[in-house]
Amino acid sequence: MLDEYLDVLTVKDVAEVLRLSRRSVMHLLHDGDLRYRKIGRIYRISKKALLDYLECEGE
Repeated sequence: MLDEYLDVLTVKDVAEVLRLSRRSVMHLLHDGDLRYRKIGRIYRISKKALLDYLECEGE
């Protein structure tokens, strides 16, 4: 599913995978639904964090 992506994703990558807008992904980050690291002004989401999020949403 995520084989074509690197181990660390951008907001744009996550938006593509989830088929959401970048703004919606930002809401997920700020609401604490999706774990991330912020480096300067850049948000980075690990592939594992995204998979964990998808697993929780499926329950």
